[in-house]
Amino acid sequence: MSDLCRIRRMRGRAAFPLLSLLVIVLAAAGVLTHRWMQRKAAERAASKGPAVASSAPRQEVAVTAMGHAQLLAAARRALAEHRLLAPEGDNAFAYYLEARKRQPHNRVVSSALRELFPFAVESAEQSINAGRFDEAEREIALLDRADPTNYSLNILRAKLDAQRKLAQTPPPAAHGRSKPEGSRVATTTATAPSDAPSQTPPPPAQASAPAVEPKPAAPAPQMAQAAPVAPTEAPVQRTPPLLLRRVQPAYPVAARRAHRQGWVDVGYTVDAEGHVVDAHVVAARPRHIFDVAALNAVRYWEYKPALRDGKAVAQAVQSRILFRL
Repeated sequence: MSDLCRIRRMRGRAAFPLLSLLVIVLAAAGVLTHRWMQRKAAERAASKGPAVASSAPRQEVAVTAMGHAQLLAAARRALAEHRLLAPEGDNAFAYYLEARKRQPHNRVVSSALRELFPFAVESAEQSINAGRFDEAEREIALLDRADPTNYSLNILRAKLDAQRKLAQTPPPAAHGRSKPEGSRVATTTATAPSDAPSQTPPPPAQASAPAVEPKPAAPAPQMAQAAPVAPTEAPVQRTPPLLLRRVQPAYPVAARRAHRQGWVDVGYTVDAEGHVVDAHVVAARPRHIFDVAALNAVRYWEYKPALRDGKAVAQAVQSRILFRL
C-alpha cells in the first residue's frame, strides 16, 4: 500500500511541470497569434493608402539594405542612364551619399561626388529654369548633403527664390499700358531732329530755278554753326587700363576628363594701383564648370591703371576666358 501511494505521488509531481509547460506554450502561441493578426491588419491598412506614399519607404529600405558594392554598381547604372539627381531615392547622388555614409573615407566615392558636383549643379539649375521649384529645392538639398560649403549652392538658392517671387508676382496692368506711351515719346523725340534738315534743301523740282531761290536756305548753316560754339571745356583725355601680367587659368580636372570646353565672361574693376578687385562671373557656358578657375586666374592679373587727364583712376573691365582642349 505504501508503494502504491509512493507511485501516485511521483506521478502527481511529474504531471505538475508538464501542465505548467503546456500553459506556457499556449500563452506564447496566443501572443504570437495576436501579433500576427495585428501585422496583417497593419498591412491591409497600408495597402489601402496611396501607392505613391508607400513606394518611398520601400525604396529607402532597398537602399539601406544594399551592400557597398551594390551601391556603387547602382550609382554607376544611374549615371549611365542620366539619373544624376532624379528621381528621388533612385539617382546617382543618393547612392553615392549612402555609400559615403557607410565609408566616409572611401576615395572612390569622394572623388565621384566631387567630379559630378558641377554637372549636378547644372541639372538643378535646369529644374529652376523649367519652373519645377519643389523638385529644384529637393535637388539643392541633396547637393547640400554632398558639399555644404560649395558657393554654387548660394547661387542656386538665390536664383530659386528670385524665380519663385517672379512667378508669384503678377505683372501690373497700368505699367504695361504706360510702356507704349514711353515708346511713342521716344520715337517722336528721335524723329524730330530728322524732320528739320529735311525741310532745308529745296525741292527737286526747283533745282533749276534762278540763283535767287536758294537764299532762304542760309539760316540752316547758322544753326549748324551754333553747335560747335556750345562746348567751352577742354576734352577729357582718357586712357584705358593696359594688361601687364596675365595668369592662365587651370583647367578643371572633371571638365578635362569629360572633354568639356567652354568660356566664362568675368567682370571686375582695375583700381588706381592696377590690381583686380570685385571679380565676378557675368556669363558662362556651361554654367558653374569653369567659373572658379576663371575667377582664380583673373584675381592675379596686373594692369597699368586707366588714366584720366594723366591721373590714375579705377575702371570697370570685362574679359572672356576661353577653355579649350
